[in-house]
Amino acid sequence: MEFKALTRELSKGIVKPVYLFYGPERLLLEESIELLKEKLVEGASQKGWNYYVVYGKEVKATTILEKARTLPFFAGHRLILIQEADSLPWAEQEKLIPYLQAPVSFTCLVLIGDTSAPLAQLEPYIKAKGAIVEFSTLSPGEVLRWIKEKVEGFGYKITPEAGRYLLENNGPDLLQIKSELDKAIAFTGKSGSWIELKDLQELCWHATTHTIFDLVAALGNRKKEEALYLLQCLLRQNEAPLLILNLIVRHFRQLWQIKDLQANNYSIDQVGKLLGLLPYRIKKYLDQASKFSWDELKDMFASFLEIDLLLKSTDIPGKILLENFIWRLS
Repeated sequence: MEFKALTRELSKGIVKPVYLFYGPERLLLEESIELLKEKLVEGASQKGWNYYVVYGKEVKATTILEKARTLPFFAGHRLILIQEADSLPWAEQEKLIPYLQAPVSFTCLVLIGDTSAPLAQLEPYIKAKGAIVEFSTLSPGEVLRWIKEKVEGFGYKITPEAGRYLLENNGPDLLQIKSELDKAIAFTGKSGSWIELKDLQELCWHATTHTIFDLVAALGNRKKEEALYLLQCLLRQNEAPLLILNLIVRHFRQLWQIKDLQANNYSIDQVGKLLGLLPYRIKKYLDQASKFSWDELKDMFASFLEIDLLLKSTDIPGKILLENFIWRLS
């Protein structure tokens, strides 16, 4: 089942007794959980009694079954989430099978994981009595429709150019896009207003995190002149040179890790899981990592250490130290 079908069912009040949620698009997954909360455990007092979150690495099947079979307190339903369900040991999974074959009607049990493979033995039982929902990364067209629906849901409108700008600058990362939309809505003002391309461009120009992202991307792509320009932007915004250096180091550490994992034949999905990055980002970082040899990366980290020491122990302006580093990029 796709998340859209799940949303349609929940909007009609159709709630199954058991679900398996998995996939990389965590924002859609979390929004679906919020819908379940609204339908099943409305009100703060009821949530305290009838809403439970447990973790696959820690919980025993007996605890899950006890909570699932306990009648809800002053309510019609209870909601139990098993986070990291793909870490639930096989022996514990097997103990859940009798319950999954005959789940109680007053409990909604939701297993949540990054992937469904470790829960393969439970899938037939979940399908028979509930649903398996995959939250996959949206295609560009789906992201644009999601942006339009999300904006309209807040009572605003967005131009096609502004929607494409959000997609081009953030990829299919819905969490980041939502963050930008929240800022744009606050910037635009009254409900019913249009969010236009110029609004987003102005917000991005003043957003420090965006210019830092652009700076490290320019460095990763060996665009020296662009990196120098963006460095000036950051310094004019009174960003501390040490903070800028730390973010540059963080970016190149990720490039090093990705380059190393690729050399050891890790797939993009495996790299994403290990480093917590979306495939869209990994492909960009792989391209950047390919532009540097191992010797060049080693020299860069030696330079980072030198700049860090000089920033902390001398009066040499950080602007000069960072500019000199960028100029040394061939």
